[in-house]
Amino acid sequence: MSERNFRFEPDLNAIPEGPYCYGPNGEHCPYWSKIPDRPYQENGHCALLGKGDWELEGGLLWDSCKECGLKDQCREEDRR
Repeated sequence: MSERNFRFEPDLNAIPEGPYCYGPNGEHCPYWSKIPDRPYQENGHCALLGKGDWELEGGLLWDSCKECGLKDQCREEDRR
């Protein structure tokens, strides 16, 4: 598991595999969201971490890149 401090115990089944906050069918992680009143490239938020891009150094949640570190191994089809 990641060294991040989580706000609660995550449901690992709900978190998509890979480096992004979405799975191969486009389904987003239930902990990921965008905050509409935040500036572009600073509007991603992870409820699991309880933080948004504006609170993470170089955060890329706005672009659906995982910051939690969970299940972020590359899928076999991504390596081709």
